Amino acid sequence: MANIHVTSFRIVSGTLDGLLKLLKEPGGFLDMLRAAKGFRQYSLADVGRGEVTTISVWNSAQDAEAVSGAVGAWMQENLSGRVEMTYMAVGDVALLEDMG
Repeated sequence: MANIHVTSFRIVSGTLDGLLKLLKEPGGFLDMLRAAKGFRQYSLADVGRGEVTTISVWNSAQDAEAVSGAVGAWMQENLSGRVEMTYMAVGDVALLEDMG
């Protein structure tokens, strides 16, 4: 069963554009996710008030857990002092519809 991770962050230093640039850098966060077993999708939404919400979808909870240490290390190294986590939820996907 697919697994989803929803996380919200408040940007405390820098800009949304700067955060997006950092996530997209070659060899960086998005490349790490793309290379991870079971990765299906990553989205980031600007929800206003200096906050963003991210959604990642994985083939299974085990796939997501396998990369969680690397994700945490990357975030600590690259986002410490830039964002503060305000919310996190993890669960099995009950419905996933792809419009593409």
